Amino acid sequence: AIAFSPDGEYLATRSDDGTAKLVQLSTGRKIATISHEDPVTRIAFSPDGEYLATGSKDGTAKLVQLSTGRKIATISHQDSVTEIAFSPDGEYLATGSSNNVRLDLLDTQKLIKKTCERLSQNLSMGLWQRYIGNQPYRKTCPNLPIHPSFLKEGRKLAREGKIAEAISIYKRAKKLEPGIDLNPETEIIDREPKVVVNKFFAPTKLKQGEDLAKEGKISKAISTYNKAQKLDPDLEIKGNSWNELCKFGSIYDHAKKVLFACEQAVKLAPDEASKAMYLDSRGLARALTGNTQEAIIDFQAFIDSNELSEEFKELIDKRKQWIKALKNGEEPFTDEVLEELKNE
Repeated sequence: AIAFSPDGEYLATRSDDGTAKLVQLSTGRKIATISHEDPVTRIAFSPDGEYLATGSKDGTAKLVQLSTGRKIATISHQDSVTEIAFSPDGEYLATGSSNNVRLDLLDTQKLIKKTCERLSQNLSMGLWQRYIGNQPYRKTCPNLPIHPSFLKEGRKLAREGKIAEAISIYKRAKKLEPGIDLNPETEIIDREPKVVVNKFFAPTKLKQGEDLAKEGKISKAISTYNKAQKLDPDLEIKGNSWNELCKFGSIYDHAKKVLFACEQAVKLAPDEASKAMYLDSRGLARALTGNTQEAIIDFQAFIDSNELSEEFKELIDKRKQWIKALKNGEEPFTDEVLEELKNE
């Protein structure tokens, strides 16, 4: 199939080979080749002659600027793009598949103008990434506040543990809007764009500590737990988090260092089943630090718990063997046993 631009200056062709080609008629020069993974199903010029749109069976539509031949957008669908059409005023491109129709605004400056005038807000992060993307976020309506989604992106990054990226967003927000109140996400020092992570990041820091413990980096894990508590003195570290430090600290030959975590875990156990598990971890730490009698008591409490399901039978049998060995003055915790406990 072929199509001429409204002014007769360009010719576009589409093919089953997955390409559409754009030629300038006055010079005979090929301006662009638009490549898709599957056959091209549709081509259309915008009424103002500024754009060429192509649709394909690969589920995408692509938008090309005629003056430069540069692809400026890819629009995705779940299946083959069967229809494409520009609005009469050239502001919108509609693309359709069997599942849905998408409507996209073509001119970014018009988009910015509309959001400022009609919606009285700056571009959201979603619109910024979709239409501008390759530039640092900025205020598109100078007299209006930053869109809330910009800070929301910072919170999202923080939850994912990407602290440096989150801080970068908060610094950018402070630079764009010096008077912005970033609490509770951050604290601002001397009204400068210097950001200190505080309460908001404490749970993320705690999760990092748990992961470090599982990796055997016990000293670093303990330090990270302490940092989490400094970030938020009111942070509630639950029994399970203390148990992770207790268990893996013992497995990785740092039982003495993590005994305090074992005690905290047992103290904060939310139910009897959890308490049995935490006593088991504390028993391991006690056994490895030479406190045999107290270790036996903890292991026996694990065995005697009525809250553990049938699936714990194998673990209970192991603890019985440990108690027997400890009573006979033997050392049941070989390197092989400790290695197995990592995945228990």
